[in-house]
Amino acid sequence: MAGADLTAAGGDSTAQFALSQVVRTQAATLARHSRYAAAEALITQNGLLGGAPDLLDLLARVYAQQGRWRDAAEAWTRVLAVNPGHADALAGLRRLTALQARAGRRGTRVVFALGWGILVAALVASGWSATESFRLLRADLTRALTRNAPAIPAPQPAGAPDIPLLEPGTRVTANGSELVVSFDDALFQRGTRLASGARQRLLALGSRLEPYGTSISIVVVGYTDALPVPPGRRYRDNAALALARASVVVDVLREGGSLPPQVFSLRAFGPAGGTERGPQARRTAEIWITPARSYESAP
Repeated sequence: MAGADLTAAGGDSTAQFALSQVVRTQAATLARHSRYAAAEALITQNGLLGGAPDLLDLLARVYAQQGRWRDAAEAWTRVLAVNPGHADALAGLRRLTALQARAGRRGTRVVFALGWGILVAALVASGWSATESFRLLRADLTRALTRNAPAIPAPQPAGAPDIPLLEPGTRVTANGSELVVSFDDALFQRGTRLASGARQRLLALGSRLEPYGTSISIVVVGYTDALPVPPGRRYRDNAALALARASVVVDVLREGGSLPPQVFSLRAFGPAGGTERGPQARRTAEIWITPARSYESAP
């Protein structure tokens, strides 16, 4: 079937739909016989893709069968732009995210053209629950930010695993339905002035969290020491200083990832981990991440 013959029927929507079904059947037959280039050409060269999500879905499958994950992710995302509830496209994107997570656990890398973030954003926007999105986030942080596991892992204490991140002094602790991102070194020099390197860490984390949007809740906890704030200082007391530090962290996370303000809440605590850790434990913050519904009743 020639491309010119197919486009000739483009004026009639009924004929165009029938034509797209013919093309889909023929392209599927070609793909089953591993004639992927011919199947792709038949699908893409006849001006039918714009209004035919099923054709786009088939094109994504053709790409995936060749290991062209980038092109498959883009095609399935285009399907969802036309039909957000398209079951086959959602299933295809889920398979790609699972593949990405498994590749991360093996220490290998699978790269999608749209990036992991936009791939996740397409799934979240298409109705994934907060819990499903949180599972993706947990796999994402583990895949993208953790070091490869050592050949002989060190003994771990009972409870939540403590996963060191690539950036020195930063770690994520997975605790059931909560991820806690913490920092071994001080995030702040004095007051609310960020320490060297802290801004870059927070910007990178904000960018990583952006695709999850309103499917997660983020509590930023500011810390201070237990010594009273001297009279005449900018902040009335330690609670005010801790909240101000948490606010600075939120601002940088939002700058890095354009996260909506409603996903954030602030808390103020005393010294992080006790005074035995030194001054850096008192000039820091933690970031607690949960599925959105976990904090729906929070004040």
